[in-house]
Parts: sequence; C-alpha cells; structure tokens
Amino acid sequence: MGTGLTYTYLHSDISWDGIPEYVGSQNIHYLGVPLRVDWLFYHRGALTVYLSGGALLEYAVSAGMKLSGQSYSLEMNRFQASANAAAGLQVTLKNPLSLFIEPGISYYFSNGSTIETIRSENPLMFNLQAGIRFTY
Repeated sequence: MGTGLTYTYLHSDISWDGIPEYVGSQNIHYLGVPLRVDWLFYHRGALTVYLSGGALLEYAVSAGMKLSGQSYSLEMNRFQASANAAAGLQVTLKNPLSLFIEPGISYYFSNGSTIETIRSENPLMFNLQAGIRFTY
C-alpha cells in the first residue's frame, strides 16, 4: 500500500481561427493524494515484479487563463478523481534505493466542469514512469 503527494501542471494554448483577441493559454496546477495497493507476484534477489491499482484525488490549487495579455481566474470544479493501474519492474540497488519502470493506464472521471482539458477530451490515458524509488 502506498500514498504520497503529486503535482500536475496542465497547459493548453488557446486560439480561435482568425480572431487575434482570442489567443492565449490556459494553466491549471493540481496537488493530489494517491492511494494505491501493490501486489508483488515475483520477488527473487534484487528483482521485483508487481501489479498496482488505486485512485488519485487532485485539487486545482490554481486555474487561470490569459487572453491577449489579460489574466482571468477560471471558475471550475477544482476536484479531479481518477482510477489507475500499472505493472512494474523494480531492481533494488541498495536498500532503500531502487530503480523502477512502470507502464500504466489512468482513467479521469468527469468532474462536471465546463473547462476543457486533455483529461476531459481523452479521459483514458497511458503513461510510462521510470526512476529512482526510496522504499521504507
């Protein structure tokens, strides 16, 4: 079982065909708390292979838009929930330090907001995480 804190930054460029007054960007900053459960189905020596599943609840701490140099705050439902699953491979270098690679899938539930993001246009997303992990 694991949890933590995540940060996500969503940026979109905005433009309407031929109307220079409507050129700008949309920026949303999320902080989230994931909750996940891992199933270790192979462990031998330094190698671990696992499956993972869980959920993530995020809150938009900042949501804004700039159009032609003017800044606007976005009125939106600031909560975003998602379900996540992954398969992973981890190699322990020296406890508590490991290297890992983890392909996964996430589904972002509709939060009823009228503000469009990549998550509302394509709620099913694939990802690949890799890096250094500290396990205690």
